[in-house]
Amino acid sequence: MSHLASCASRLSEGSARESVDAAIARKSGDGDYAALNGDDVESSDDASVLRRASVWTTVVNGLAVMFGAQQLPYAVGQMGWAKGLGALAASTVSTYFSGRLIGTICVRKHANSYPEMGEAAFGLAGRRTVVAAQWLGYFLTGVVQIAYSGATYQQTLRGTPLQDALCTQGWMLVTTLMLLPCVMVPSFKEAAPLSFAVVGAQVLGLLIFFAQIGTYGTYDAAPELPCYDKVTTGSALAALSNMAFTFGGHGVFPEQIRELKNPRADFTRAFDLLYAGAIPFYALCALVAFWAFGNANSAVY
Repeated sequence: MSHLASCASRLSEGSARESVDAAIARKSGDGDYAALNGDDVESSDDASVLRRASVWTTVVNGLAVMFGAQQLPYAVGQMGWAKGLGALAASTVSTYFSGRLIGTICVRKHANSYPEMGEAAFGLAGRRTVVAAQWLGYFLTGVVQIAYSGATYQQTLRGTPLQDALCTQGWMLVTTLMLLPCVMVPSFKEAAPLSFAVVGAQVLGLLIFFAQIGTYGTYDAAPELPCYDKVTTGSALAALSNMAFTFGGHGVFPEQIRELKNPRADFTRAFDLLYAGAIPFYALCALVAFWAFGNANSAVY
């Protein structure tokens, strides 16, 4: 569910930028420059038409993009208790301070997107480099999310006629078609109800997950399954990549700041609430699920 939420939010973000840019271009009478350069909002005066989002809107949309607690038991398992939890703590601290830094830069430099941040730091070359990296990231992330969703549908419907009717690639197409309506969402404010429903479903799923562990206890894995008793380069990189993906909300911070009614004060509060809500679930899921399922957290075995 978190994969679907993140992909939907990213598609929504792209459509929001396109819809807003078109509206601003009509307002200013200059659409060619924005169309050719992929600009977001060029001035603080134009950005004022977007400033309708509240603190809680930002928190909910941030959770919909960021929340990925279910991935952490596998990541911790690949590195073991000490190194796994240490990496999770380091990721939490580093992304917290980097998020606050992004917010400060966006507010002080009036940057409404990562390309604008790149231009403020390194000029036109910086802007073009960031645009290329951002769109490559959108493409690769979208492919991964849709593939995960397709595989999840395939496993969920195992043993039903639909299992034979559609392969994983077929479910990827179904997922893509399901996400297409999200492209029409004009801004983060309008995306909030959908994000709220997604976050609610995620939290409910985790509560059921914890309740099942409390009811049935730990998983008694077969003795032939290997344990996570050593770290390899591959397992460490897989774990770190997995953890990094769970903090992906940073990818939309500039656009969220652009839409806040009072960016200077509201983003700091929204960001702190976002981490206060997500991190306890992250830590709890990593601890409880790895304790309960051990090496069964790994999809390889």
